[in-house]
Amino acid sequence: MRGCWLAPKGLESNPAFRDAVYAVEDKSKVKDERIDSAEKKLVAISQYNDLVKGNFNKLVYILNSIGLTGVSHTLSTSTLTPLFFEWIENKRGSISDFLKEVENAKDPKKLEVMMLQYFCGILRRTGKITKLSDGLYFDGTKIGLDNIDAAMALAGNDEYRDIKVKIIDLVNI
Repeated sequence: MRGCWLAPKGLESNPAFRDAVYAVEDKSKVKDERIDSAEKKLVAISQYNDLVKGNFNKLVYILNSIGLTGVSHTLSTSTLTPLFFEWIENKRGSISDFLKEVENAKDPKKLEVMMLQYFCGILRRTGKITKLSDGLYFDGTKIGLDNIDAAMALAGNDEYRDIKVKIIDLVNI
């Protein structure tokens, strides 16, 4: 018999442990997934509450950008909060996405993209932005392939400055 039956976690493919059947992990150095998940959940709830009290529209843009359906700037806090908590309970893997988007929203350019993505979604639903086979159009001008692409183009391209102003005026939050 060469080697040993046990291999340290992460070294199972090492030739010295070729015959190992079991991997051993030092539990004192490994953070429990449940604790990590609970900590992220608490941070997400705290961030949510801060945004509800501080900047509700920013919260709407963030929730829209992570794909939480049914989110609108016209919703009351009492309606939005149960939606958020249900989403947190049922999709724990997306808590990291929420926290990442909260960080991204601190950058004014990224927040502008989130806002424009939300506005493009509103205008698509009302028919003011049309979807054709080759992309999205506003007043006959192609602005992107989808809401995200259009938002990035509107935020980053000076050629679209007039269109961006019209879109913001149309939504009028």
